[in-house]
Amino acid sequence: FLESGESKTGQGSRIAFFSSLAYILLLISTTLVPLINQSFSEMAIRARSSLAPYPVRSRAEEMMLGSGLVVFGTATVLLLVSLPVTGQTLRPAGLLLNLLVFTLAVLTLSHLLSSLIRKKTAITAVSTVLSLGMAFLSGAFIPQPVMGQVPLILARGFPLYYFIHANHQLGSLSGMTADLLIQLAFALSFFLVSLLIQRYAGRARGQLNP
Repeated sequence: FLESGESKTGQGSRIAFFSSLAYILLLISTTLVPLINQSFSEMAIRARSSLAPYPVRSRAEEMMLGSGLVVFGTATVLLLVSLPVTGQTLRPAGLLLNLLVFTLAVLTLSHLLSSLIRKKTAITAVSTVLSLGMAFLSGAFIPQPVMGQVPLILARGFPLYYFIHANHQLGSLSGMTADLLIQLAFALSFFLVSLLIQRYAGRARGQLNP
């Protein structure tokens, strides 16, 4: 019984460690991606880009790919850092699948923020507050089982909650399915909203600069 309790405690600490790394991924991604996109959206750079014989759609796709490299590259580094701690007991297939889906949600959220925020100081402030708030509410620092009902209800509005909740279901892929699908729904919603914002922003710029 003692060995079983120690095993559960060890696995719980490894899950907590891996879940807390999601906060770092969220903070880095929601800071770097908007900052990079903001640099390319400055008036002078945008004016030069519009004169170049290069399709706007291709530029947008390359920006998306570049952002994906930043976010997924950060996730890969954090995964490699965590392996000496988490790789001993956690099932790698479920862990990797959950991380992949969450990283996709983080990527689309970062693009949504880059569509909404243009000032560099505001980007840093919003990403810090959003990441910390999401982490505290979702259980990245405090285990979800010991948190109160009110923060957990609020946390259901963020993909990080479902990422952490799925980490506790790594032993059963069917138990993770609902959390994975909800994270994918968040990713799709963030992506569609950012597309709408960019489309309306492009029309507004066209009306201001006929």
